[in-house]
Amino acid sequence: MIYRYAELGWMEDLGVEGEAIAEEFRGLARANLYIMDILSGKTGLLEEYCSFLEDNPEELLPGLGAILQAAN
Repeated sequence: MIYRYAELGWMEDLGVEGEAIAEEFRGLARANLYIMDILSGKTGLLEEYCSFLEDNPEELLPGLGAILQAAN
């Protein structure tokens, strides 16, 4: 399901506002995919995920929650 909203660039004539919305959905998809991977035990992505969280502070709280949940 995440992959469906990860790439909305196939839609024609999005315009500037539509492109901005599509980019926002790409970011949400990326954050959700990281969480799924971390919770699935792919600990090799932790460093990359931490860098993502540094660049996207709005995802910090859910990200830290996912890391703690995966550690348990």
